[in-house]
Amino acid sequence: MLELIFQGFAEWAYELVLECWEYFSTALLDIMSMDYAYMKSHVPVMDDIIQVLMAVGWALLIGNLVFQALKSMMSGLGFEGEAPKLLFTRSFVFSFLLLASPQICEIGLMGCCSTPCGSERNPYFT
Repeated sequence: MLELIFQGFAEWAYELVLECWEYFSTALLDIMSMDYAYMKSHVPVMDDIIQVLMAVGWALLIGNLVFQALKSMMSGLGFEGEAPKLLFTRSFVFSFLLLASPQICEIGLMGCCSTPCGSERNPYFT
């Protein structure tokens, strides 16, 4: 009897998590389907958010580079490290993508998402 109660509670919690996930993914998809110019004109803090995300991206990239380089330097002490060529090549590629990310986002959001929020749904996401 007690097992059935716990099983029912687990199923209810699982359904609740699924419904929350569906709601947040739908809301995120609606936000991502908005026109970027419309979003920048109606959300004035958008430029600040982009700058914060870029700063966090650079901090993570440089932090990962330093951490992996230190691991490679201490490989004689038993730590496994990556090859320096691979490490710096990957860091260069991701730094280029980080520098080009505003242009990539503008091209992607302007090209496929041209309907403002509240108007008809975007045909690419139906």
